[in-house]
Amino acid sequence: MKIIRDTIHGDIILDDDEVRIIDTKEFQRLRRIKQLGLTYLTYPSANHTRFEHSLGTMYIANNICEKLNLDEYIKRHVRLAALLHDLGHCPLSHTSEEILVKFFGKKHEDLTIYKIENSEIKDLIKERYEYDRIVKILKGEDTFSGIISGTIDSDRLDYILRDSYHTGVAYGVIDLSRIINNVETCDKESGMIFDIKSKAAIEGFLIARYLMNVSVYYHHTTRIAERMLLKAIEINIDEGNIGLEDLIKMDDIDLFSFLRSRKNDSKKLMDMIDSRNLYKRALVLRYKELEEDIIKRIIKIRNDYKKWKEIEEEIAEDLNVNYYEALIDIPRLLENKVNVKIKNGDKIVNIEDLSEISKTLDELMKNIWFVSLYTKKEYVERASKINLLEYFQ
Repeated sequence: MKIIRDTIHGDIILDDDEVRIIDTKEFQRLRRIKQLGLTYLTYPSANHTRFEHSLGTMYIANNICEKLNLDEYIKRHVRLAALLHDLGHCPLSHTSEEILVKFFGKKHEDLTIYKIENSEIKDLIKERYEYDRIVKILKGEDTFSGIISGTIDSDRLDYILRDSYHTGVAYGVIDLSRIINNVETCDKESGMIFDIKSKAAIEGFLIARYLMNVSVYYHHTTRIAERMLLKAIEINIDEGNIGLEDLIKMDDIDLFSFLRSRKNDSKKLMDMIDSRNLYKRALVLRYKELEEDIIKRIIKIRNDYKKWKEIEEEIAEDLNVNYYEALIDIPRLLENKVNVKIKNGDKIVNIEDLSEISKTLDELMKNIWFVSLYTKKEYVERASKINLLEYFQ
């Protein structure tokens, strides 16, 4: 047994089998992957890692299992799946997720299974656990997958609290104990189902999630730094200098060192990031300003790297700047439907049927989305005069 002191939850107790898995090089790598990528350039204390988040997710998952009175066998498997759920993250977490999807058609969830399959962790699991059950939980195919994967789950509950604490943003305060103590059951179709008494606490969570998206996850300075870094990685993928196998093995330090050592334009971008000499936002197109067909067209381009790159190069040529000095940012369009099931008497309903706050947040979440043009400070005035929409026709 080992006791680890956590910033958010206090003492987290691990059994000997969990300690053996944590001590593998694959899991220890998570100590060197920042939870919030380049957010530390906006919020200087946002240096927490996927390692501590994984421990916190396991801690919350354990508490949910105990609330549901699950037997020791199931609890052990849910705990371990929660502990391993982020094993596949590449450097800087979700910052590199766009690269994985855009170039390799993978998500970090896919790579989690891959890393387990191709490491000693698989053998360690097989010694004391039912391996196939762990994989099913991680893939969302198990009765109790909803404990670690859903609109409200142990993963999200931990990162909202943890990200709020480490950024110093007070919007992530949620009533964790109220939410956990009102989990009624969990099934494969609906995930976790909550008692009606948790309605206010769940609304508080949804509000916190919205405010954290506005203030932290979609902060424009962070988005600019991330887009510059992604362009640096893209340059090296296009040149054949780096591939999926490299990214899977890398941590943040490896990636930064690699990009700094290049003798191409990616080094120029890294030099700017290192000195926090970031691009500025020249133009922005917001969700509420755009027609639905335009939004669909832009989202389609987001999934077409070749077209996205062509648009950036066309803008750069029109502005008479280098190809890497005009960057388009197309974030993921946030899901605007909340799938949280509430037990109201004898009926199980979606929280949207009971909560006006939830319905309002549906619309507000969409309005966070934007498309931006970033460039060097000296080019902003020139860039601000172009018609950005024309490039998406």
